[in-house]
Amino acid sequence: MSVITATDRTFHELTNTEFCIVDCFGTHCGPCKLLTPIFEDLARDMDHIRFAELNVEENHDVTNEYKIYSIPTLLFFRNGELVNRTVGAMDEDELCGHIAGLLYGMEH
Repeated sequence: MSVITATDRTFHELTNTEFCIVDCFGTHCGPCKLLTPIFEDLARDMDHIRFAELNVEENHDVTNEYKIYSIPTLLFFRNGELVNRTVGAMDEDELCGHIAGLLYGMEH
C-alpha cells in the first residue's frame, strides 16, 4: 500500500483505524528526507498498517493539536488513539521496532 497524504481535514478520519503511523514532515527538513524512503518501503510491505504523511508547513491545526515542535515526528495510532510518538530520523530496524510496539502493544 502507498503512503496516504493527510491534511487538517482528513487527519482524524485517516487515523481512526486499527493501526496507523503518520510521518509529520517538512519539505526543507534534511532528516525528514532521510526517513521518507524507509517509511515508503515499509508502507509497501505492510498492508495491514495505514501509513500517512502530514506536511506540518501546510497543516497547522494538527501540528498544534499534537504539539509537533520538531520534525520528523512519527505518530503511532491504534484504534484511533495515539499510543506512541518518536522524534528524529531513524533507520529501518529502529522503525520496525516501533512498529512491533504498535502491533503488539509493547513499549520500544
